Amino acid sequence: MTQEQKSPPWEVRECRCKALFRAPCWSDRYKCDECARRPLRAYAMDPNFEARVEGAGSVGTVIDIGIDLKRKDNTVSLQLDPAFKLAAPVLRTAWIMYGVECVVTSGSEATAKHSTNSAHYQKRAVDLRHWNLPVVGGVGHVRFGTNLAKALVQSCGPYWYVVLEYKNPHFHVEYAPPGTRPNIIAWRDGVHFYEQGK
Repeated sequence: MTQEQKSPPWEVRECRCKALFRAPCWSDRYKCDECARRPLRAYAMDPNFEARVEGAGSVGTVIDIGIDLKRKDNTVSLQLDPAFKLAAPVLRTAWIMYGVECVVTSGSEATAKHSTNSAHYQKRAVDLRHWNLPVVGGVGHVRFGTNLAKALVQSCGPYWYVVLEYKNPHFHVEYAPPGTRPNIIAWRDGVHFYEQGK
């Protein structure tokens, strides 16, 4: 056997910190060695992240931290809990994998119509367009939502929830830190993806 046949196929990947590293093609590793040793909050892409999100996750903390997601129009407000700074790359990547852009249709704007106790009004939720995803019907959207919830929990922590809403179809992504409870009708502890209004 030649050396080429013995060694596994490698590929170069880019970490969230923008560092390039090598990993086997079949590996699910997407963090460089340095980031893998850091606490989760250190994965943000700018060096001032820790200072800017001091107190992130505490109820009512809202800072304009420049969430890098596309809005459907200028009426959509992205003044959100600082935890969305970590979630934005995960959301963008999920849609990019299907060759489309992640579009926020509703954020924290007061003019939108949500339920009375909606997490949108507490700056902890966004609604995302799903009709642009080239997945097949409801089953494809359910699979996509399940995978999105897993990716958010693995990358950003256990307080993320994804709801596939059938009334005015969209994905609702909600952050419910300790001291809050997800504003989801069928909420159960340990479950991170739901279908609502089917």
